[in-house]
Amino acid sequence: MFVDKQIEAMRMGVEYRYPIRLRAFTVMVRPLTCGETDAITAEVNEFIKMAPEKDRSELTVTKLMAKKYLERCTTSAPGAADPQLTEAILNECTNAELNYLYKQYMDVEEKVNPSVDAMSKEEINELVESVKKNLDSVTQLSISRLVNLVRTLLTPEG
Repeated sequence: MFVDKQIEAMRMGVEYRYPIRLRAFTVMVRPLTCGETDAITAEVNEFIKMAPEKDRSELTVTKLMAKKYLERCTTSAPGAADPQLTEAILNECTNAELNYLYKQYMDVEEKVNPSVDAMSKEEINELVESVKKNLDSVTQLSISRLVNLVRTLLTPEG
């Protein structure tokens, strides 16, 4: 079951949607594209350059980055301007809530592009066996995911 859900998430990429709950509401999040993450990084860097020295702390950068990611990952599609988590909503969150939401988003990223280093040998073997049974699934996975999986399989156990 784990492997089927994992492969499906990997196949869907930026089309993958996952619900996260906070308080009495649920929002759908999606993985961000490289272009979106680059734009967020540039936006945050520009803010930091223009901010007074007292506002240039690592905490400020981290919180701003998390807010920008959360706002963008709750849009319906890349480039859409329809976030479920708006700046106004995120500004009403506590630090703990913001951290929780950002962690939930990062979990979605891990589902779509898993780090095989974090997977158990059993999970990796199960994934490999599932791919062997359905070789068509290989063509639906990105080259980076395949290289990551092959690298892990070829690395001797330590």
